[in-house]
Amino acid sequence: MRAGIDLRSRRRATKVTVELVELRRNRVVGRGRRVARLPGSQWRRVRAARAVKRGDHVRVRLSALVGGRHRAVRFDDVRLVAVVKATRRTTVGPSAPGWCKVADYRDPRYGRLDWADEFSGTTIDTSRWRVRDNLSLSYDVARVLARNAKVESGHLRLRADRETVAGRPFTSAYVDTIGKYSRRYGTWIMRARVPTPPGISRGVWPAFWLRSDTSLGEIDVMEASGEPTIRDDYRAGSYYWTLHADTTKQQHPGKTGGWGTSVGDPPIADDWHTYGVTWDAGCVTWLFDGKVVGRVRRADVAWFERAIAGRFNIRLNIQVGQAWNGFPDPARPELTVMPADYLVDYVRVYAPR
Repeated sequence: MRAGIDLRSRRRATKVTVELVELRRNRVVGRGRRVARLPGSQWRRVRAARAVKRGDHVRVRLSALVGGRHRAVRFDDVRLVAVVKATRRTTVGPSAPGWCKVADYRDPRYGRLDWADEFSGTTIDTSRWRVRDNLSLSYDVARVLARNAKVESGHLRLRADRETVAGRPFTSAYVDTIGKYSRRYGTWIMRARVPTPPGISRGVWPAFWLRSDTSLGEIDVMEASGEPTIRDDYRAGSYYWTLHADTTKQQHPGKTGGWGTSVGDPPIADDWHTYGVTWDAGCVTWLFDGKVVGRVRRADVAWFERAIAGRFNIRLNIQVGQAWNGFPDPARPELTVMPADYLVDYVRVYAPR
């Protein structure tokens, strides 16, 4: 295993030691070490290497020497940037499992607020959001209308309704930050209430997702499907998170994901919840009400780099009907009660310090 770490210090001519400590049953069985001198406030990459046996754990340790003496040195940042030629699965401490640097950049020790919308006005802020209008998507049965997206009572309201427009039997809403805001790495958090109560929301499909500005990668932070669905394996009252390599499924159809809540948990539609994702160079971590519910590491999938290439914009929408979970049944309108309002309290983005 090799680790590359970016360091910088406020003190010039600081010697640092980067050490990979191999642990077996909590006992140290070996070390890989590299000593380097930091050029003051400029970044310097320091690499250390250590061959690790299957099943062993690895901890990364830093120490500093100033003027020939060990002293406390404040590092502006420490960034784990690379793991190469490591087919063995390992755990790196003392932080998150795998090569995940930080689970949540809302922690002021690691991140800062970079962008937010609290929806405290009376209209959608078009300097932040693009509101889509008169659009028919290929995979649902609703017509996207700008009038279905509004700010009211301190919330963004994205509405799906039963009305025929442009040959579609439903209408829906869709906003995004394309051309207005995107970034690479950080934590994206939304507080929302989704309109997917079991038994009366078939076909309703609210989502919070991120899409690359320049590639086909996608991070689905939250997708919920109204119930009843046509899937026998759908987790009642839950939602799903997904990492896509290529949403066109043509060149690189890889994807991986999971459920956001456990079997038997209350339906997410019953209350307000926070849905989030943290993305760094080696890992994507999904959060529900501040708790980690999913994680994909660089070593887990061969297409990780392709999936997270470029800067990602934000997308919020509600759709009606899909082949995967089912369309509304025209003969059973009581199974799809309308209107269905997807309410968003805020969206916040935190950048690494």
